[in-house]
Amino acid sequence: MKKEHVKRCRVDSETDMLIRELAEMMGVSQSAVIRVLIKHSLNKLQDEEGFLLSDKISKLENDSQEAT
Repeated sequence: MKKEHVKRCRVDSETDMLIRELAEMMGVSQSAVIRVLIKHSLNKLQDEEGFLLSDKISKLENDSQEAT
């Protein structure tokens, strides 16, 4: 039997609404949508060999801080 790990994250109300709408359109749970989005985002932050690109991560962190 597979162990289930519950991780919580906070999102703003606009992001929550988009996740909810996407889940309804696709007929899947909100958790499934979040898992796919996280996996897709991580894949975009990797090079061809699967290593995370720290310069892209740093830029995203800076952009996120500037937006708040």
